[in-house]
Amino acid sequence: MTDESGAPTNAGLRAVGPLGQASLSDVIISDVGPRRSSWLPDALDELLPTTSRAIRELVGDHDPRVFADKRLRSSFVREVLLDDVINETGEVAIETADAGVALESYLESLTRYALEFDGFEAEIEDWPRQYRQQRVEDIETITTIGTGRGKWNAGLPVLEHGFCEVHRRAEIAPTVLLLLDGQEWLSVDDNRTIQSALDAITLLGEVLDLRLVLSPSLERYLEQHFQSFCEDVVGLTEERDASTTPPPVSADPTESDLLADAWDRLCDLDGRGEGRLRLLANLDPDSAREHRDLKQDDEIDLAAGSVDRYVGDLESIDLVTVDDSSRYNTVSLSPLGETALEFITDDYSVRHPLQSQLDAPYADPPFDDKYSVSPEDEIPPQDGQGDEDSSENASTAEEWLAQTGNPDDGAAYVQWIDGGPSETLDAWAMHDRLAAGRRVEGVNLVDHEISEFEDGRIAQLSCFEDDAQVVVQWGGSLPTLARLPAALLSDRAFSKILEPSAVGSAFENLFEDHLEEEIEAVIQRGMQIGWFSEDELQYESWRKRWGHVRTELLQRLGEAVGTRDYELRQELYNDLHGLLASATALYRSLGIDVTIHIRMPDTAMLRDDETRLGDFLSFMRHTVPKQTAYGIHSGNRMLLEDRRKKLRQRLPYDVQADDPTMDLTASWVVSGPQASLLQEDLENAIGAADEDVREAIQEGAETAPTMEIPVVVANEFGAIKSEISRHLERKGFRQRHDNVVSLTRACMAVLGTETRGASPFDVAEALLHLKKKPGLSLSLVQLENALAMLPADRLLRGEKATVQKMVKALLEADDPLGRKELIEAAGISENSYDRNWRDLRTLEAFGLVDRLNDKRWQARLIPFWSDVGSKSSPEDLKEWEIPSTWSDVLFEAVFVLGRDDDVDVNDLFSWPQNLAEILRATEWEHWGPMLIYLFDGLFENRQTAAMRGPGKIVGDPRKRGVATIGRRPTGTDPKQSEIVEKTTV
Repeated sequence: MTDESGAPTNAGLRAVGPLGQASLSDVIISDVGPRRSSWLPDALDELLPTTSRAIRELVGDHDPRVFADKRLRSSFVREVLLDDVINETGEVAIETADAGVALESYLESLTRYALEFDGFEAEIEDWPRQYRQQRVEDIETITTIGTGRGKWNAGLPVLEHGFCEVHRRAEIAPTVLLLLDGQEWLSVDDNRTIQSALDAITLLGEVLDLRLVLSPSLERYLEQHFQSFCEDVVGLTEERDASTTPPPVSADPTESDLLADAWDRLCDLDGRGEGRLRLLANLDPDSAREHRDLKQDDEIDLAAGSVDRYVGDLESIDLVTVDDSSRYNTVSLSPLGETALEFITDDYSVRHPLQSQLDAPYADPPFDDKYSVSPEDEIPPQDGQGDEDSSENASTAEEWLAQTGNPDDGAAYVQWIDGGPSETLDAWAMHDRLAAGRRVEGVNLVDHEISEFEDGRIAQLSCFEDDAQVVVQWGGSLPTLARLPAALLSDRAFSKILEPSAVGSAFENLFEDHLEEEIEAVIQRGMQIGWFSEDELQYESWRKRWGHVRTELLQRLGEAVGTRDYELRQELYNDLHGLLASATALYRSLGIDVTIHIRMPDTAMLRDDETRLGDFLSFMRHTVPKQTAYGIHSGNRMLLEDRRKKLRQRLPYDVQADDPTMDLTASWVVSGPQASLLQEDLENAIGAADEDVREAIQEGAETAPTMEIPVVVANEFGAIKSEISRHLERKGFRQRHDNVVSLTRACMAVLGTETRGASPFDVAEALLHLKKKPGLSLSLVQLENALAMLPADRLLRGEKATVQKMVKALLEADDPLGRKELIEAAGISENSYDRNWRDLRTLEAFGLVDRLNDKRWQARLIPFWSDVGSKSSPEDLKEWEIPSTWSDVLFEAVFVLGRDDDVDVNDLFSWPQNLAEILRATEWEHWGPMLIYLFDGLFENRQTAAMRGPGKIVGDPRKRGVATIGRRPTGTDPKQSEIVEKTTV
């Protein structure tokens, strides 16, 4: 049905209200900016199927003969469409001859596309090249009109008399949602640019059901400067309630009530400056914050008086509640405030509720068992939020961490790990993923290929509940040492972790107030926290003093880097060590575990350079032991300090016979490719600190607890097994020993290489996608689905990147994929597929890929011949054809794929068979972990020399080394200083 102008009756411009919804059939165009060339092509492309149907109906009404030959006569557009159809409503007002040619070209391209190309996409690859090229050119012409670009630089008149006239005859207008990017619109200096975009929107609104999603600030701007446009938009200029007092919230509000009320209040706040929104966004939905903490919060960054006033404003409109029943007032979000929080962006602007809904990503899990994989159900609150978003284009966890931005361009030197590349990998999940690298309280080495930071000067910080993590990239001993306390004692840390309510206005909260000594004595003479005198006994004075110290040391770092002044550098080393030890001791006294991550993108370069390696080992030797404590006492002062003045400034202590070792105030995770090769060097380097033990202790004249610092590899079987158990327990899965062992074997097979085991970061990232299943065991199919959620380059590590992409695409697909579908899903070129499709046959020979009779492919991560769990075999494979030994798998692969003429297959597979020799001869060493972990016989004997051969094909079983520093006091029970990892399971 059409109106008087001939347009569909449902056409028009509408502003979407807070309760507006989008249907699956709607065309949604996001990030619509003020330059129509940036979004109009996307809109025209999304509408192409509808436009194609419209032109087919129009052509059929006026010349059905065109359908008979399915070829477009050159005169048809000019004589029929242009003259008889488009001009029916009147003479076309084309400003220039070029515009007339552009209009004719548009109609010709659109008609040819509809008659000859639309609906035949599946046959495109079989078409002659000139037809494929014609299709590309036609689509470009169709989707660039009205933009002022493209072949004809066609402007709005061609959009009006071409696209709009074609759609004007439709009975029902398609619904299109334009999600306007408010920041982009408000940043334009020339209003003529905005007017041009609004003109295009107005034209489209004449023939489309066009719905605009706007932020309150953009809505106000348009009302102020483009009143005539706003008058044409339904719902945009409706009168607002003149009262400044919002309506009361009903006693039992529905979700819709809360959403509408929250939106009304945010629209009001958005026009009153950023401060109130910033304050609201830094409140936690799950807990109250003390009023005094808000005044110290660097993210809020408001004067104390402004905080008082803004809290009152938010309370008056029912967004927060204030509890004044205790000594310090607390502020918490109301249900209305929690709803409003969903519509505040990271940069403290307001986005439309519908836009918030549409922006939420969702990854559809692969395979039939889709219910087994989903985002984390319950996510605990983070202690810190809000930072620059420099990871907009990151697609993986590693890329997200590496996209730090550049401080020279405004990025912060200390950044919260406050988000991630997906809804599942959010701030908490990124924190939990990093925590997987901490196998023990000590030094943990993680073999993991990491991405290099955009700027190595950046430090990243994360804290959830009682666990804090600092992430830095190794940049030499002195800069790295400076970045650690700079992060732990940054303004961000003081705002969210070391806030007044946590520390106490006079440090009364340290050690949960379970102290017999005066807190001042514990801080100064027990924990040996530096830069602390009577003047710093109050929180604000202490924070200010430590802020000055931090700033001064960073300034001295700039002077010391590159200089050969030994005394200057040594003095700075000493002060930085003192500040870091003070920081970790303070965190420990608050019950917060600290983990320090040192990322090394190129460990080979470090190992090959004696100077660089020596610098790193020296750093670890002198830094790790200083992060120790025994009760309320500094471990360094108890065991290593030899300066008489310092020794006189200690609290008395006793060494408990049943507890003769110190605790660490910080654990360490060193990650990078082949980081495990540093294990022996690190154990020796840290252990060499035993030479620095005070002479009186060495001679037995004085007693002190010892430091026992584990140095372990976190990729080993036991570590991965523990990581899997951790996630199963959290998700409520039943933990049977044999099931956990099978799951661990699968992870080691899929994620490991011939030189290392699975990365705990990858295992954690995969298992974070699991949905809770209380009381059930985790199946291999569910694990396989979770592993398939990892980036392609984490799967089947020995394969080429193109092959990894194809495997991941097959795993994510609901159905088998043919050549064209696989190329598109994997994001590769036809040439890449043609070069690498034979590698799929290799995977087929090893049971990971099936090629069906219709030339389509499907994939799995656990081969059907595996002894781990029960896997279904290909339908055309009889039971007696399923390999029962590792040699059957390899022999069958050699038979299917052919062999090198220099290889004598009979001799190679003669008894006794040696797996290592066979893999080297066939150049299939990277299949070693798959075979060893998935066949029972190989797994049970995986640590024997016969399995590794002259060159190892699976990581050697490593000792769990312990660097011991000090002399065990007489009368204490001896402990093993070296523990060998259990190999039986």
